Amino acid sequence: MKISKKIYWILFLPIFSKFTVNAQDLPPLSTFYTPTIHTAAAAQVSIGPSSGTGNDTNRIQSAINNLAVNLTTDSNGVSRKGGVLTLTNGTYRFRGLILRSNVHIRCQSGVVLEPFGPGDMIIANGTDIGGCIGCRTTQNFSFTGISNNSRFTINIANRLNPGNGSRSFRIGNARNFKIANINVIDDFTKFPTIEFLPGQAQGMVGPSNNRQQRVAAPTRGFVENISGTGYNPGWGVIQIQVGNTIYFRNIEGTGGATIRMESGLGEGLSTLNTENRTITKMDAIWGRFIRVINGRCAIFASPHTHIQGFFDMRNITAISSEFAVFLARGFRTIGSPNRPDESNFPIGTFQSNRSTVRNITTTFGNTAQTRTQELRYMPCAIRDRASTTPIPGAGNFYPGPSVAQIYNIANSGGGGSYNVKIIGLTANNYRNDVVDIITDEGANDFENCSFTPIENVLFVPNALKNTPNPLQVGSNKSILKSKFSNENEDDSTLERIIPNPSTNFINIPKTLSDNILIYDISGKLVKQIQNLKSSTISVSDLSTGLYFFKSNLNDKVYKFYVK
Repeated sequence: MKISKKIYWILFLPIFSKFTVNAQDLPPLSTFYTPTIHTAAAAQVSIGPSSGTGNDTNRIQSAINNLAVNLTTDSNGVSRKGGVLTLTNGTYRFRGLILRSNVHIRCQSGVVLEPFGPGDMIIANGTDIGGCIGCRTTQNFSFTGISNNSRFTINIANRLNPGNGSRSFRIGNARNFKIANINVIDDFTKFPTIEFLPGQAQGMVGPSNNRQQRVAAPTRGFVENISGTGYNPGWGVIQIQVGNTIYFRNIEGTGGATIRMESGLGEGLSTLNTENRTITKMDAIWGRFIRVINGRCAIFASPHTHIQGFFDMRNITAISSEFAVFLARGFRTIGSPNRPDESNFPIGTFQSNRSTVRNITTTFGNTAQTRTQELRYMPCAIRDRASTTPIPGAGNFYPGPSVAQIYNIANSGGGGSYNVKIIGLTANNYRNDVVDIITDEGANDFENCSFTPIENVLFVPNALKNTPNPLQVGSNKSILKSKFSNENEDDSTLERIIPNPSTNFINIPKTLSDNILIYDISGKLVKQIQNLKSSTISVSDLSTGLYFFKSNLNDKVYKFYVK
């Protein structure tokens, strides 16, 4: 049976603005990562796992250090440092492994990496080594699976318990790098798989009465093909506290916030002086094909006290999650005895009208990670579906129904407000009494519900109690809604795939014929064709509905329908 869909546009721009204003195309991949890989035989090293359950840190570190400082001659007679270190199949356990410039690490598909206790597993945060004074930036490095079709595994769950802290990657003073092709098994531990944090650089900055160590931000990076399960709702796959010109592609998390862009209170970010704060910000953060399942959201943005640059996130999917996108205002902490006083700093923002989220597909479910502060936006009729048992390692999060498609108070007025362009929303199976986008912390909540015991843990700030909600009346309705929006930029591309809608086959331009990926409306890969020689693709095996078509020859996504 076909489900009718309502076509509409969501575009947070002045009414006379055209779509092309501030339009952004993804820069070439070389903008983010241009590796130099030394392939001479002497620069190729392989090591295998040790026996038992010991600590492999020193053994792997020694191999990395040797490649980083030893000179070998390439086929052109040029002396170079660095090379490729391959980890062969097996289980490795380590902590505090330091990556070095010009060293590229490759893991076979049977490699399993485990933390040797809490703490950062892998660190890229430039430091002097081997007498190379001034070589503080770790650059031209990578840590990946053998290929895009061959992923290795990071298993946190086997060594840590919920609430323990361990980052798989800590990226600081680093440039020109790639991390890719990883499956992660987490167990509600603290911290994300990859976190981008400030690092130290040489020299001091600031006025004489506030001299500080100069800091650096991760710059020019490419992260792709990472999927993880079991994430703590307070973290997720990626967290960016600082970073410039970084591209994330094909990132998926079960649980948590898949990409969290938030300058935090920790790591000294809140107390940096003016010179350092112009460096330690987020700017030119790009994302394509970002997904969350049974989590909090796919995209989370909170600028805190930093004047940030822009982000551009597209092709976002959320299934049974609290929200698809969470956009918060900037804020300062003043007068808290447990946190730094930020009264001398601005209230942060992201760049208005240039930051954007596009092509968002979200599907309602009952297995989301819901925070107590957001439970008040859940209609009364489904509050009894929320559990009263907190998620392990995250005391203020509970399993429960999806709350809404988007939470956006970034432009709700006052200090820290900024405008994010939201274009293209597909919402499946949400109730009629839920707003598509929460834009008001008080007016969009539901109060005076009778369900217990979830009401005993419901958090509603006193200032927001008894605020009017026009959707409160009739909130026990059980009618579901299914909506689809189409963004203007797709109107012309629909003609490129014919017939559209289709029953048995589609024809595509020969310029797109190569390796083909087709995703369904939930973001699931349903068909993959390698080395396509013709321009015809059979779709007779696909169910009725909307699909997304992508070729590896460009970064565009085309929509087509099967009837």
